[in-house]
Amino acid sequence: MDFVWSASRIEDLEECELRHFFLYHSGIPKKDLLTFGHFVAGNVVHSFLERFYGPDRKPRSRYKSSESMGGALKGLWFHSIKSGYYRGKKIEWADEERRGDKEKFKFARWLERLGRTMYDPIMEEEGPVFPEFSFGKGKNCKKEPIRIVHDGHYHLFSGKIDQIRRGLIIRDFKSSASNPGDVILNNDISLTIYALAFCTFAHSDEVFRREVGVSDEEALRWGGNPTFIDENVRMEWYSLGSRRIFTASRSDAHFATLLEKVDGLEKQVQESLRSGHFEARVAKHCTECAAKKYCNTYLSSPTPRKMDVQLEINYTPMKEITAPKPKVRNQTPRFNFGRE
Repeated sequence: MDFVWSASRIEDLEECELRHFFLYHSGIPKKDLLTFGHFVAGNVVHSFLERFYGPDRKPRSRYKSSESMGGALKGLWFHSIKSGYYRGKKIEWADEERRGDKEKFKFARWLERLGRTMYDPIMEEEGPVFPEFSFGKGKNCKKEPIRIVHDGHYHLFSGKIDQIRRGLIIRDFKSSASNPGDVILNNDISLTIYALAFCTFAHSDEVFRREVGVSDEEALRWGGNPTFIDENVRMEWYSLGSRRIFTASRSDAHFATLLEKVDGLEKQVQESLRSGHFEARVAKHCTECAAKKYCNTYLSSPTPRKMDVQLEINYTPMKEITAPKPKVRNQTPRFNFGRE
């Protein structure tokens, strides 16, 4: 049985084993899982940034003011939620009795402010080489998961990098205005997986390394030959709310920590799947759990239940890793940028 690990999948398992089962191993159709307003709002920002720059890496529309950009982001929000569904899943609102009106307008105001705040920095700088670079993640993704052989067996990793920029820069956007702090910057799992992906694709794909400006001499030493992650790759934690960029780096020490973590998690999941029992960690995160209605049924049972497990096969036998040039695909309903 193969597991394709992403940062979100690791976080789901560490937060609650039962939720991880419902999301990845139960066979529940995606449309029957829940999605929440804050998740949609975050994806609206990512979709806006993904399509903001044209092929020449310049803004597709020259907004005349921060207000016009804020209005465009607010318009994309209302366009994305108007059906009441997002990516095939019904949107859950805190005040459902009023059709979520209060929450809808709360996020609209937040997105409008965010658009005004990020106007100056994104209008002035050159666009990324690759926006929303996906590997092994998503139904239509052409790039396979990264396959890392370690101690006689292998691990598979997938992810979606917000931006890959010239100068060995990986940028991850965060909507929060808070300072992440050194502990988070130095240990965030997603940044480690992104750095590993960058070095692996640079090593294995000539087109990719030409686009991102990595020399053959550098890239051929990466991906475990002998270095998995090069410390010169710069990780940027871009706080949209405060317009601040926090930088970090990754190394083979982070890679070793990631493998050790995944080793333990795979053993944990295999044992739980064999037994059919999954630990439920009831906490604040339960209020916005995608599998909340299934968890409630499971937890309300007066006697311990053994799950009927449907094993998932995530991965077909490996071929050589190749990284064709990514095609940017809009994942929200079609929205046309206003012309200024």
